[in-house]
Amino acid sequence: TVIATDKTGTLTKNEMRVTKLWLEGINYSSHDKNLQLSHSSFSKLLTTGVICNNASLVYKHDHGKYDILGDTTEGALLLLAQDRGLVTEQVKQNGTLLEEFAFDPTLKMMTVVWESHKQKTIYTKGAPESILKSCTLDEQSRQSIESEFREYAKEGLRVIALAYKNVDRTPKTRHEAERDLTFIGFVGIADPPREEVKDAIRVAELAGIRTIMITGDNELTANAIGTKIGLIKQNEEIITGSQFAKLS
Repeated sequence: TVIATDKTGTLTKNEMRVTKLWLEGINYSSHDKNLQLSHSSFSKLLTTGVICNNASLVYKHDHGKYDILGDTTEGALLLLAQDRGLVTEQVKQNGTLLEEFAFDPTLKMMTVVWESHKQKTIYTKGAPESILKSCTLDEQSRQSIESEFREYAKEGLRVIALAYKNVDRTPKTRHEAERDLTFIGFVGIADPPREEVKDAIRVAELAGIRTIMITGDNELTANAIGTKIGLIKQNEEIITGSQFAKLS
């Protein structure tokens, strides 16, 4: 009577690509000509996305394009860097990974401690609401960034925020590593719905089967995708993880 389905790769194609990004109060298309490696914040965003990343790119000579090995969301960040002329493998060869705090589904963050040219840096990426809590920002800036990334989520984009800080020594705990960070910006990653999903949901509905989508994405992203595929009708509920945890 119920289908509980994942979103990414089941209802969507799992073809993640960065389409938009936000830096220093400005929204850019991922193909914007103003975004060059000489743009310091953009360069910092790309570097963070490459170093705080466990995916890799493999060039397929028969297709003439790169395939992603590993998580496709992480792969989207590597493809953006590669498109802009940053050789991802070279970036990783220019430094040493001292510590990694793996992606935590509760914290919704991943962090690495990196050393390059005798400078230790902490690079972090994750859900924007989590990253914002870990950054040194005044309330007005925080609210402004929050309203910007919510607009991305309303378009059905998966939003990944990035932050960093330079340190003198390797932090002893995750908490120490993931506090007082400097906010860099965020990217919006598009993952189009599968063409056949709309019909499959309708057939299930006609058979009296209820379909529920379960996703780690922001509720606004989930709402946008759910509406596109005909899963969400008017006045239907979305329950977040924190709301679910409070249920009896």
